[in-house]
Amino acid sequence: MYFHLAFHHRFVTLYAMLAGSAAHLLALGLVPETTFVVAQQRAFKAMISSLQGSASDSRTQLNATGQLQKSHLPSLSFDDDSVMASLFLLGPEIIHPEDNHVLDKVHCLLQGARALIIERHKYNECRCPLNHPGRYVQRYKLDSPSFQCAIRTLAYTDIMACVPCVRAPLLDKRYWQDSAIQAALVGAKNLRPDNDLGYCARMLSLLGDCADVIERLYLGSMDQASFEYSRATLIDQLDDAVREIPERIDIENSIRSNSIPNYATMEMIAAHNSSIKAAICHGLANIILLLRSTDSQQLSPQVKKLSDCLFKSVSQISIDDSIVTIMLWPLWVLGCESYEDSVNPSRQQISTILEGMYQRRQMKNSEICLITLKRDIWVQPSVHDLEASDQLQSTQQSAWVRRCWDHRIRPLLA
Repeated sequence: MYFHLAFHHRFVTLYAMLAGSAAHLLALGLVPETTFVVAQQRAFKAMISSLQGSASDSRTQLNATGQLQKSHLPSLSFDDDSVMASLFLLGPEIIHPEDNHVLDKVHCLLQGARALIIERHKYNECRCPLNHPGRYVQRYKLDSPSFQCAIRTLAYTDIMACVPCVRAPLLDKRYWQDSAIQAALVGAKNLRPDNDLGYCARMLSLLGDCADVIERLYLGSMDQASFEYSRATLIDQLDDAVREIPERIDIENSIRSNSIPNYATMEMIAAHNSSIKAAICHGLANIILLLRSTDSQQLSPQVKKLSDCLFKSVSQISIDDSIVTIMLWPLWVLGCESYEDSVNPSRQQISTILEGMYQRRQMKNSEICLITLKRDIWVQPSVHDLEASDQLQSTQQSAWVRRCWDHRIRPLLA
C-alpha cells in the first residue's frame, strides 16, 4: 500500500517512513541518536515544504470540447502522500519519546493531520460551480485505501491520547467511524482483522464519547444528573458493541467438523480470536472508566466484577501476539485497579506484562505506562491530602480517573 507513496516525487511519506525506521533502530540500539534526529528533522522539513508549496487554486483550463473552463484544483498538501506522512510522523514520538512533553507534541501533530483530513473532505464536498478534477484522482478521493488506512490509525492515536487524563477527541467520528466499522465487518468475514484497530473500531469510538462526557462533568459544563443519564446510555451502547463483535472460532471443533474455510490458516484464526478478545478488553476498560469517574469506593462490587473479567480476558492474549500493540489502555485500567493487597490482578502481574511488552517490542510507551503507574497511581495519599480531601478530590487510588484529571497524568497509551 505504501510503496507507490514512498516514491512519490515529493518524497514526504518516504522521509517520514525513514524517521520511523530510525526511531525503531534507535530503540534497538542499532544507530546513534544523531542518525534519528537527522532523519526526523528531514521528515519535518519535507512536510513543511509540502504545506508551504501547495495552496488551493482555481485555474482556467481547456475542457474536452476545447473550451476554456475554470477548475477548482486541490491542494497538494492533502493528497495521500501528505496525509500518510502525517501518520508516520507520529511514530517516532510513540516509539522513542524524548521527554515528558510527548503528549503535547503528539497533540500538535494530530491537529495538523486533522486539518489535512478536514480540508480533503471540504474539497470533495465542495458545491461551487467550478470543475473539481481532483475528485477523480485516487490520491485525493475519500475512498482511497491509503487515506482510509491513515485516517483509522490517526483516529486511534487521537482517542488513546484522550485518556487517562480525559478530553474530547480532536477528530470527529464522522470522518472515520463508519468506514472503520465497515472495514472490520469485511475483515471478520475474511478472518483478517484491521492491521491497526483489530475489531475495536466501535469500542474506540465509544471511548472518545466516554472521555468527552467525563471531561464536561469535571469542567462543570454538565450536571450530575445529565452525566448519569449519558453514562447509562454509553454503557448500554458498549454492551451492544460487545454483542456486535464477530464470533470466535473454536479451532478444535472446526477441525473435527471440517468447517474451517479453505483459505484459513491456524495463524489467521488465532489472529481473529485474539482480536475478538482485545475488543472485549477495550469494552470492559471503557465501562470501568465511566464508573470510576465518580465511584471511588475501592471495594465497589460492580467495578470488581468488571476488573476480574478484564484480567481474565487480558490473560488470554499472548505477549507475542501482534494485537498486544493496542492493549495499553486495558492494561492501564487493570494497573489502576491493582491495589497493594490485590491478587488478580496484582501489581506484579501487571508489571510483568508491561515489562514483557517493552522487552518484546522496545517501544517506550509501554515502559512509560508502567513508570507512570508506579510513580503516580500506586502511591499512598499523605495525611495532608486526606485532611484536605473532599468527595471529588483524587486522594485514593480508586479515584484514579479524577486523579489523572487533577494532576494531568498523561502517559501516551497508543
